[in-house]
Amino acid sequence: PTTPALTADVAALWELSRRDKRFFNRTAAFFNSLARFTSALQVQADVPVSKNLQTALRRLERAGFLTGLSVSVRSVRFCYRDETIAHILGKAGLPLELITRIAAEQAKVFSDVRQGVILDWDGVVGAPAAAETRNEADLILMRGMTPIFISCKNGEVKKEALYELDVVASRFGGTYAKKALVCNSLTGSANAVAALRQRAKDMGIVLIEDVYTMTLPQLSEQLRTLGAPRAARIGKNHRSR
Repeated sequence: PTTPALTADVAALWELSRRDKRFFNRTAAFFNSLARFTSALQVQADVPVSKNLQTALRRLERAGFLTGLSVSVRSVRFCYRDETIAHILGKAGLPLELITRIAAEQAKVFSDVRQGVILDWDGVVGAPAAAETRNEADLILMRGMTPIFISCKNGEVKKEALYELDVVASRFGGTYAKKALVCNSLTGSANAVAALRQRAKDMGIVLIEDVYTMTLPQLSEQLRTLGAPRAARIGKNHRSR
């Protein structure tokens, strides 16, 4: 289980993302670009910094994740609070995985919650890495004897993501495995979105949409329902159908 300190940090970061659903995509790319200017958690870089990024950095400082911030349109100076925060801020999809994991733990209906599970297709230990076929499951939950495979998509959701989730769940979870994809609102034309939702329904994949509009308890409630038969689309203001 996650620690109370990590839970508090992720919840605070999540509130920032609820104000701006592109928050983590925008900031993660920026923080990654600063890697070569970083030493012992301290960043000093003479680089362009957009107004949106300046605002994001100031929000992170007010929340206590950055210290000693000095930023202008041409330079930035700050220090990450600790290594954990530096790691989280540098990977756009990690906060979504973490908040989903915490929500699953707080649902208190799953006997096990695992994040970032590496799945080895042949199960042979010690085989050369180049010869291995592997997948990484964002989360795997257990409810009774039922495994639930969850994919978290911070950005655009394409049909390939549904196929990958379906193949992995079928291979490693068997007939009774359940599948869910946690994402923000789907993008594209109305027809494309409808087709994606229908494809998910046909494949038995639950879509948890509008996740960035949800509080932690609301997301936890959505995950709590995964052990029971559900329609292939749930989310804020969505009805089962």
